[in-house]
Amino acid sequence: WAGLSKRTAVIKLEKEKIKYLYISKGYINCSVMDSLFIDSNDQLNINYTIREGEKYLLNKLSFIGNKVLEKEDILAILDLQFNKYFDIFSFKDKLKLLENKYGQLGYTYVKINYEMNNDPNLEIIIKIDEGEKYFIKDIDIKGLKKVKYKTIKKQLNIKSEDRYDLDKIKQSRRRIIELGMFNSVNIVPKNRNIDSQYVDLSVKVSEALEHRWDANIGFRQGRVEFVDYSYL
Repeated sequence: WAGLSKRTAVIKLEKEKIKYLYISKGYINCSVMDSLFIDSNDQLNINYTIREGEKYLLNKLSFIGNKVLEKEDILAILDLQFNKYFDIFSFKDKLKLLENKYGQLGYTYVKINYEMNNDPNLEIIIKIDEGEKYFIKDIDIKGLKKVKYKTIKKQLNIKSEDRYDLDKIKQSRRRIIELGMFNSVNIVPKNRNIDSQYVDLSVKVSEALEHRWDANIGFRQGRVEFVDYSYL
């Protein structure tokens, strides 16, 4: 039974792969069914029944609610091709790129949704609630035990009174990780003030185990009670 259960899981995974492939090629309503039977030679046979449905082509794209970004700017980010098969998975990924663009401009609480008709000549309406531009008020760093506060602060390329910039926040996180002192680093907005358009940044870190490096002929690594990070 354990072997059959494993095979069943593999069969289900393969079915999902087939469906994903069809949907990514524009067959949005595609369905895939599987069936198993054992023949006279005790061989397990698998049949996949595929109902492709119609191929969807992107015919029209419109926007509602965008003020900060012009239609041309949004189209450049989405990079969609008209009158060609519509890949909904790629489309959703590109909507995330659009959200990131707003985040770079300080619109961290932007909401982006879409509606589309159920017709092979696809028409999509993208609804954008940009919200307000936010600025950084306070930066709160938590999780420090051995590492000094100033060590983290040096790696932050965003500070109080700066515009909220998702790119700078991502860069700061990457720089902290590259120090090699932490198991995890998370930077998220908190304490949103709608009236003043200020938001705080919460920087949460989890320190890695301390190590000692001795430089003689080679390197020796071992746990110690404390490490001087400024020396490293």
